[in-house]
Amino acid sequence: MCQRRVNRSYQSRGRRPHGNNFCAQVSTRSVSTLAFTTRRREPAIFTLDIHKRTIIGGMDKLTTAYKSALLENYANFSGRLSVPGFWWFALANFLVYLVLLVLSGISGIFFILYLIYSLAVLVPSLAAAVRRLHDTNKSGWMILLGLIPLVGVIILLVFYVQAGTPGPNDHGAESTA
Repeated sequence: MCQRRVNRSYQSRGRRPHGNNFCAQVSTRSVSTLAFTTRRREPAIFTLDIHKRTIIGGMDKLTTAYKSALLENYANFSGRLSVPGFWWFALANFLVYLVLLVLSGISGIFFILYLIYSLAVLVPSLAAAVRRLHDTNKSGWMILLGLIPLVGVIILLVFYVQAGTPGPNDHGAESTA
């Protein structure tokens, strides 16, 4: 719609926009379009369609991973956890921490909630990390590498980012979560 509006307005004057032009369209439908042009009389060289379903699907994955780690697998240290499942849980946990930390600047009661939340998610966070290590066919005790300053955290981060072992391994069947 925006691209059409731009084209119509310049067609009536017999010319097109100059320089790098950017047109963003936000529709009420499921697609938003971004179009980039570089010269006067060329069509858009790059068009990107963004589906609103992607954002909603991301939120669904975020809440599903968070609920799964907190409610279904609270203290489950056996089995496997896929890369996306682990990182969606880590993102949700980070966002809750961030909100509580910002709110703790407003009132001291939120700092107490922050501490309570930190203690409440300690066990599920450790369980998710152990299950993520199991997905790469490593022992859950490797989480103790995090106690080594700086180097241990980097090694664990590399393990968390690695793709899981395809098919079943010593710790169970391949994770779909």
